[in-house]
Amino acid sequence: MNKSIVLFALLLVISLLVTGCTLPARGTPPPPTATTFPVVTAPGTFPDAGPVPTAGPTDTGILPSLTPLPAVTETSVVPVVPAVSTHTPLPPTATAMPPTATPLSPPPTATPLSPRPSGPFDPVMVYGEPDFEDPMNGSQVSDWWNENLVLPNTNYIRMTVDSSRFYVTGKLPGFSTWYFTWRELSDFYLETTFNSASCSGQDAYGLIIRGPEHRAGVSYGYVVAFTCDGQLWVFRLDGANPYTAEDLVSLTPSQRILTGQNQQNTMGIQAVGDTLTIYANGYQIAQVFDDTYEFGRFGLFVSPQWTTNFTYRVVHLSLWDLED
Repeated sequence: MNKSIVLFALLLVISLLVTGCTLPARGTPPPPTATTFPVVTAPGTFPDAGPVPTAGPTDTGILPSLTPLPAVTETSVVPVVPAVSTHTPLPPTATAMPPTATPLSPPPTATPLSPRPSGPFDPVMVYGEPDFEDPMNGSQVSDWWNENLVLPNTNYIRMTVDSSRFYVTGKLPGFSTWYFTWRELSDFYLETTFNSASCSGQDAYGLIIRGPEHRAGVSYGYVVAFTCDGQLWVFRLDGANPYTAEDLVSLTPSQRILTGQNQQNTMGIQAVGDTLTIYANGYQIAQVFDDTYEFGRFGLFVSPQWTTNFTYRVVHLSLWDLED
């Protein structure tokens, strides 16, 4: 009996020793399990997706933005100092000066329309027939002076066709406004006939040439203007915000510019390289040299200095392209 008990105890000890070899030792971590990690890809790519879109320049030369950019209109407005008769350049200012109660010139009197230019300079004799003519009666409006078949009508300028006549209105005295066409030119002769209509004093009308491309967001060019009291004004516009300009010909009286209301004056501008030659009714009245701007669009200019809603009529426009 004692031998049986001893044998059973011996077998139990051996069994416990064999079983202990399969238990994990204390303090030993369990074996690692399979873990899935995210795939690491090269910078700038996604798996099976091609290049990652990145910010870059667009066709307009700007970076994409979550905020829409403000639209740039074709009408530029800057306040200017009312013109005075002087041979010194007028300093630019950001504040328009209201007109005084007394005009600088005698009240204009109504006179009949003047005939076509009768001076010695005839562009047809020099350049031949014009490359383009606009009778300014509405037939060319959709091609030259509007966008989406709508003429401008803002707080500062209005352009209208009424009874086959083309009118430009400057609404606020003390402010100059211009409006470009689509046509870009380098060397040319541009002749435009204006009717001064209900002008007064130094209300000014004319042209701007060699301006920026469509919707460029900047304003520049050369302005040539006649005033109701018979003066010539030529200045170079270098910017509208802030307003920056330089007089090339300060307000200068000319006997070749017919004065007063309802007068018909023909303005001619020959632009060749850095030379601008100005004509009034077939007579050369000024020549300036400036090489700042050599190419660009042209447009109409209005600057009411005395008259609220100053309106003039564009009677006719002819263009000769002088580029080789």
